[in-house]
Amino acid sequence: AERALEPMEIQIGDSANLIIVPTVCSVLLFVLSRFTHTLFKYMFIWGIFYYFFLRYLHFRFCKKCYYTTNQVDNIVNYLYGMPLGMLASACIQWGFRSKMIRLPLVLHDWYMLKIAVCALAGLFSWALWAAIYHKVVQPWADTSQIGAEEEFKLTVLECKENTFYSWFNCNPVFVLKCAFYWHDEQGKCKHPLRNGHPLASGEDEDQVRFFAIGKEYLFLHPERQYLAFPQHRHDGLPGDMLEFETYYELILDKVFSKLALSGTEKPKTTLSENESEERALLMIGPETPLSEAKMPLISTA
Repeated sequence: AERALEPMEIQIGDSANLIIVPTVCSVLLFVLSRFTHTLFKYMFIWGIFYYFFLRYLHFRFCKKCYYTTNQVDNIVNYLYGMPLGMLASACIQWGFRSKMIRLPLVLHDWYMLKIAVCALAGLFSWALWAAIYHKVVQPWADTSQIGAEEEFKLTVLECKENTFYSWFNCNPVFVLKCAFYWHDEQGKCKHPLRNGHPLASGEDEDQVRFFAIGKEYLFLHPERQYLAFPQHRHDGLPGDMLEFETYYELILDKVFSKLALSGTEKPKTTLSENESEERALLMIGPETPLSEAKMPLISTA
């Protein structure tokens, strides 16, 4: 039942949408019409909305998934130069239309030359973006040959020391074998059958665990489970301080904590003077006048 309620994984197609939407928005800048600025304005607003909508969708309704390499993510980031190139081409085209950019009179009627200049401006802008991204971010550094060689030298136990997952706890058939073939109905290990073989487990070698996204904390001892949550890695914050979702989480925590506290408060009842006197008479007796009673009356507040 829990598996049926799991959210879907983040779709690769969403990355393509983040490139197509701003590119289509930039194409409108080439249209010669008195409604161009209006169309671009609303498409620009839609692009911003769609960007934050996908961030909300990915962080709130999707679960992360693993890929063997980061090639898809790197290629998408390189392709972000496409809408930037469209903006550069549109600037050159409107420079020709407004005559802020003038060609020699001999070349003034060469429309194919103007188109070529616009295309070259777009390609130059794209190449500039790709060069800066490649030089500053260095997206392929994590998949270098040196790193790959070091990973192949690690044993299963050495890999388990640095990650939650290993070959054992990611293999569903082996996990079932550990849970039902090497353990009896009471959960005790059958050591003769196991013969010293490692179990699919986390830090606790006696607890069988199957690696699943979002369940990483189960692989730690109870006193160390806080290490699996972002508050430990980000100085008490629920995420990276450079991401707006971090502050969004803080706002939601404040709002819902106040709502929870207000919902648990008991309503105060206000008693009228007659009700207060009646309760006092019940407590001190009807024979004793209220003016001579030594115990205080019940507060009406």
